[in-house]
Amino acid sequence: MKRMVLLAVAALLLVSAPAGAQLNAVGPRLGISSKPDQFVMGGQLEFGPFSKSFTITPNLELGFGDDVTTVQMNADGNYHFDIQETWNPYVGMGLGLAFYDGDGGSQTEFGANIIGGLRFKLRDASAIFTELRIGIADLPDLKVVAGWNFPL
Repeated sequence: MKRMVLLAVAALLLVSAPAGAQLNAVGPRLGISSKPDQFVMGGQLEFGPFSKSFTITPNLELGFGDDVTTVQMNADGNYHFDIQETWNPYVGMGLGLAFYDGDGGSQTEFGANIIGGLRFKLRDASAIFTELRIGIADLPDLKVVAGWNFPL
């Protein structure tokens, strides 16, 4: 019961955004992680831009493999570089909360992510992206993720 309350509170905190923030996009994400070695899938929301190029992207990921199941919630801030009209790189940082459930029991861990990615804008106003995430503290060490954002 205590875990469910913590999960609900964390989910509410991650999807809340500053006053005046506009939800711009939503979409799925898939990838792989290292330590634990897992297949990862989930979804994200994109709020902003708050300035010309800054967005807040909360996301939820489920990881399977390496004899453990992971549920990870992240709250990321990304800065997008305007290099070309159709594609742009971005960098970011975020906080993460991970719930691990495996043969050795379950545990909850908190940490941070350093993010680097590349977004490609499509003709229908959607965008595909790929990103590399480096986990700090007790989050997965490395993730390679790709996804698709659909405008709202």
